Amino acid sequence: MARDPGNRLNQARSLTIAARRKQISEAIGSGDPADFFRFQLSDRRSSSFSLLQLRDNADLALLNNRGRVITQSRRPGSLTEQINRTLDAGVYYLRVTPRTRQDSTRYQLRYSAIAPSSPSPSPSPSPSPGPGPEPRNTNPAIAVSGISVIRGTTATLNSNLLSATDNEQPTGNLVYTLTTLPQSGSLLFNNEVITAPNRTFTQADIAAGRLTYTNRGSARPLQTTTPFNRNPQISGSNVVWEGSEGGDFEIVYSDGNTTRSLTNNSVDDRNPQISGSNVVWQEGTGSSARILLLQNVSNPASTTPTQLSLAGDNRDPVISGTNVVGMVGVAATKAMILKSSCGTAQASGRSPKMLRMMSTSRFPARIWCGKTKMWV
Repeated sequence: MARDPGNRLNQARSLTIAARRKQISEAIGSGDPADFFRFQLSDRRSSSFSLLQLRDNADLALLNNRGRVITQSRRPGSLTEQINRTLDAGVYYLRVTPRTRQDSTRYQLRYSAIAPSSPSPSPSPSPSPGPGPEPRNTNPAIAVSGISVIRGTTATLNSNLLSATDNEQPTGNLVYTLTTLPQSGSLLFNNEVITAPNRTFTQADIAAGRLTYTNRGSARPLQTTTPFNRNPQISGSNVVWEGSEGGDFEIVYSDGNTTRSLTNNSVDDRNPQISGSNVVWQEGTGSSARILLLQNVSNPASTTPTQLSLAGDNRDPVISGTNVVGMVGVAATKAMILKSSCGTAQASGRSPKMLRMMSTSRFPARIWCGKTKMWV
């Protein structure tokens, strides 16, 4: 029985990739946050990878030998993920991850790599049988029309929108090369998302309706420096998430333009929550776990968080404005709710306080600055 793919880069399962397509079946989720696969190419190859037969949402990424993302496929729902890429000789990795912690699915990974096609040599010109000018080879005539696509819908790019004609060439020989991916939405060929530039298609493909465009809005991937990212939380244009870096998870922040790590330590930082420009998270696990608050995170000079912890296991913080509640374990079956002070009093360093002792662990559902509290 083949061993289960590792959850880390250095535990990746080895694949032997060849021109003939191969496939394997695995599963992720329910305690298995990622599957890594390692393969090596001895020369330049046109490679194809598909992730299919999904029940929940899962993503596929292609990494270089240092674990950095080269390209990735992140289609919605249980749609098939597809990566097509021409790769030079070297070592590469594939990473399969669930979209969220709640997603759990079996999947089938298909992979192959073939030598890139070389252009056919041009035939030697034949001498003209008689006097007179040789036939002139004219450039194709190209006609382009714009199209409006409503967000969330798909349109077919047919010959009325993009057309090339050439008296010397059939439509199957008129080749287009995609040099830049759409900034908003996805271009699909035969219902498979084109995830990298330099993809080619012909005028015959367009006439057959094989090329479509889906408007997915203005969503775009955030620039990250961590190879594995999860649990994103958003407030306005500010986003925080957990990013794997150096063997543990750190808290990462982005305003949509710049990205920086809010933590840099040797323990797992998890459960980030954000409200406006204030971020709270859990540092560590067990009896040493702490809850930390960093205010005005949009200011790069804001780097020192405030500790909001009481004695015991501090975890699962939730924030609204500058108000924070969390769980504090005081015994194996006991827990209490803590809350930071409201408004500007928090900035002055006022300590958190216990709000209620409970016999079992419960989670806060709502937070207000005032006397009203609610638990679930």
